[in-house]
Amino acid sequence: MPITLLNRYKFYNPSVKFQKYLCFQAETWDDLISYAVFIIPGHEAALPLLSKLHHCHNLTRSKVSIHLVWMRGLFQRECAVDTTVASIESVFKQRVSCDNFSIDAVIDKLQHFKIGFTNYPINIMRNEARRGAPTKLHLVGDIETQWSNGFAKKARNLTRKLLNNDYGNAVLVYRRFEQDSNSEFPADIDTFAKLIRDRKIVQFHQKFFRSGHIIPNLDMWISYSLNRDKVLLKNLSYGHHEWEPQFIMRHDAPYHYEHTPTRYLDHQFLCYELCRAGYSFLLMTHVFNIHPGIKSQNSLYERAVDAYGRAHSYPILKKYGEYLNSEYPVEPDAGRRCPKWKDFL
Repeated sequence: MPITLLNRYKFYNPSVKFQKYLCFQAETWDDLISYAVFIIPGHEAALPLLSKLHHCHNLTRSKVSIHLVWMRGLFQRECAVDTTVASIESVFKQRVSCDNFSIDAVIDKLQHFKIGFTNYPINIMRNEARRGAPTKLHLVGDIETQWSNGFAKKARNLTRKLLNNDYGNAVLVYRRFEQDSNSEFPADIDTFAKLIRDRKIVQFHQKFFRSGHIIPNLDMWISYSLNRDKVLLKNLSYGHHEWEPQFIMRHDAPYHYEHTPTRYLDHQFLCYELCRAGYSFLLMTHVFNIHPGIKSQNSLYERAVDAYGRAHSYPILKKYGEYLNSEYPVEPDAGRRCPKWKDFL
């Protein structure tokens, strides 16, 4: 059973050319991909470009599905035939010509579509990518990361057991790293281990958000992956609400909580819900992904979005706590399975 890589995409941030990753991940991920693309008014002209990219780039056409998301009006209850809907319908009716198709030319044109500060619905986008996934195994990732060679193939035996419910309610966690931009992506685990020793590769966000991503016993994990062929699992403890591992999950696992403000612990809401639902977090050996560049702090834009999310977090956390207590009630004498999250959980 293939694993569908789930990603979200928006036209923003001129410092990161997200457009190029649409094709790059089709080349580097060895299974299927589902993208949710966020469209805002004024960006309808990007739709024919996305359509051309999907039709004319062979790998994208064969591996990638694209799902469009846009905001409805404040008092709009249904999807009216507004400018965005009319543009989508028009694109579907057009015949796409691949004569003189150039990936670079299409990507260059897509880079002209940018948005400023906006309340980007990050968890809605993640969920739409999941709803559009063609398989029953889902992996939520970041668009600019690259996956270790043969990731899906190496994990196949474990994901088959996950799908067959051999592990019960569980997710398969993989390690995440950042890499110095001046070094080449490691083709194998030996090169990866050397780059770790040379500090060209570090654990993801190690320099400024270690608590959210740290997974212990890296040396043991590397040693086993270097000296054994079989991919194994190790149970991880869910220790605090800031931890946000990424993982492979079944299609019936809970979806991301959609009321979460962007960049305010948005993925952590799902991780905490999985804890409350009794899921196990099982770490895989051998497989990993790498984000280009070693990040030392958030950008000004990211800090602004984070501040906006924190300012609106109180009523959302309260509502989230009520939701969890309703979905996963805890008996008074059962003890605490999951760590405390402020005054709400």
